[in-house]
Amino acid sequence: MNRVAHTIVLDLYKGEQGRPITLKKGETGARRIVTHLVTGKDPYVIAPGVTAQFRAKKPDGTTLYNTAAIEGATVYIDVTTQTVTTPGTVCCELSLLDGEGNLLYSPQFRI
Repeated sequence: MNRVAHTIVLDLYKGEQGRPITLKKGETGARRIVTHLVTGKDPYVIAPGVTAQFRAKKPDGTTLYNTAAIEGATVYIDVTTQTVTTPGTVCCELSLLDGEGNLLYSPQFRI
């Protein structure tokens, strides 16, 4: 099955962004969030060696952390079953970490 891609743009200069992404409880392996990071109008350049993590706080208060893939200025998040187990709004963000311990959070977005 081909994954359904939800594309979002996150401006690192701004706060929470965009309309929520609508997903359905119980889906697994079927959806991906394609995240383009920008600084204003320019793509944010992610340096080699940086890792990305998808962080999500579910309505029941639990938090999940999933590894995300980086290609250029794009971060790919594969939506897992755990992401959508609890009905309601999930508050999400990305964290980028380099080998020197520098950490950058994206603006929040919602599922």
